[in-house]
Amino acid sequence: MALFTVLGAQKAISLDLPPIIVVMMAMVTGCAGGMVRDVLTRQIPLILHRHGELYATCSIIGAVLYVWLEGSMHPVVLVALSISIIFIIRMAAVFGDICLPEFIVAGHKLERRDDKERG
Repeated sequence: MALFTVLGAQKAISLDLPPIIVVMMAMVTGCAGGMVRDVLTRQIPLILHRHGELYATCSIIGAVLYVWLEGSMHPVVLVALSISIIFIIRMAAVFGDICLPEFIVAGHKLERRDDKERG
């Protein structure tokens, strides 16, 4: 996912797109690349898991970092830094069980994560 995010950001920057669009394109490319990887390995894409730890958020953070520092350091160092930051945040989310809060609508029939774990 990290490599795809940076590649998406590089391509969007080469097309002279505004920074917010660069970040969005990088995030979409990163998430889609991760899904392709999972499909090719015959796994359910990680972004589709209900218990999903941070996924797109890691991609957004790495893309923002890339856009912010682009032009201020050597491109190879910037790529390595962005990929490393995405990877570190993603691994912290996986092993630290860090995830964004769920949005639950009152009266909706989906069961809460806590209820599913008890039963």
